[in-house]
Amino acid sequence: MLYHEIKDLMTLMKLPMEKWATNSLKLKDVIQTNKEYHKSTTTVLGIDWDTNDDTLGNAFKTSFCVAGDKPLTKRWLLSCIASCCDPIGLFSPFTIIGKILFQDTWILGIKWNELLPTN
Repeated sequence: MLYHEIKDLMTLMKLPMEKWATNSLKLKDVIQTNKEYHKSTTTVLGIDWDTNDDTLGNAFKTSFCVAGDKPLTKRWLLSCIASCCDPIGLFSPFTIIGKILFQDTWILGIKWNELLPTN
């Protein structure tokens, strides 16, 4: 089985494979037989993956962009945009709004610590 070949090869190179995630029932049985680490839900490239249902989910934190007491500055806006991990573009229709706003700050000549205009 390819699993054993990969595991043996990586162990030979002193890079043992410890955490496996799969949606294959056959491979899950092998992993559990070897008493290795396996969860039904894991995060892959910032996206939640349920290996039982083979579905992708939302790994975004609901409060990733709450200013609280922080002033709304260009620096804060960039921090918000950068905190969104969306490597395969699932949330692009939403994240593009922040990127357009950030581009507008450059067009308007807003400095890094200057408060953002309300409009």
